[in-house]
Amino acid sequence: MMTMKHISYFIQKNIKAILRISRILFFLYCCLMIWEVFIGPYRSYGGIRRYNLYPFKTIIDYFINSEKYSAHLLFINLAANIVTFIPLGFFTALLFKRFNNISIVIVSSIMVTTMIETMQIILNVGVFDIDDIILNTLGCIIGTASYKIIKGILDKHNKPK
Repeated sequence: MMTMKHISYFIQKNIKAILRISRILFFLYCCLMIWEVFIGPYRSYGGIRRYNLYPFKTIIDYFINSEKYSAHLLFINLAANIVTFIPLGFFTALLFKRFNNISIVIVSSIMVTTMIETMQIILNVGVFDIDDIILNTLGCIIGTASYKIIKGILDKHNKPK
């Protein structure tokens, strides 16, 4: 069984390969995100352009009126908006060192998700929802925090005693 020290040593010795694989995974993640956000099966095409500019309106509505919505819809609109963006926060912290600062993560996450929401309403393939921006940003923060926790654990076990 591998201990944390062994894992840390393995990562240190194979860092170039791990970063190369991480770049490929990040590219694949971005392609999947483009598919899901603009083309995938949960997109609504055409019709009246809908939007929500009131923070937490949709989130609160889902909780207050949860009996009106299926568990699947609640998951897609709440948990999936967070979980889907965790890899973005993780990969940007891993691959781009300047994204290790939480303020930069928050601002860049807001910018990226606002751009996505704006493109959805322009292309009429979804709803512009400020709550999506909030949830997506939370996902990026969780991803970055996860990276920092994992890195901290590995660094701690890699230090000479």
